[in-house]
Amino acid sequence: MNKVSSAQAATVLRQAGTVFRKQAAENRLLREKVAAYEQRDRCEKIARALEEKSMHSELTFEEKVAHLSELPHAEMAAYEKAVDLVVGGSVKLATVADHDMGRRTSRLGEFLLTRDVDE
Repeated sequence: MNKVSSAQAATVLRQAGTVFRKQAAENRLLREKVAAYEQRDRCEKIARALEEKSMHSELTFEEKVAHLSELPHAEMAAYEKAVDLVVGGSVKLATVADHDMGRRTSRLGEFLLTRDVDE
């Protein structure tokens, strides 16, 4: 069994502290890099959806990604949901079923369903 003097133990503990701080800094840097890659991936996904739906066609793909990357997290989530609502160049607000759901339509509902769009 090897015996370690208290001076050697103190040296090892000081070195361990330095190694732990260095490792923690490296972990923090890697977490930031992963977050940046995930942010870029999310922006590219939204930009692809914009391209597929012919939205903001005046911007290039990279310009869309750059614009999206500048948005705060909450705004990006709202923007992503808004892009998902767009179908074929128009906004999907509701769907209409062709079957009776067992309840009557309200007067407002009847008005909205029977109203001519051009009025």
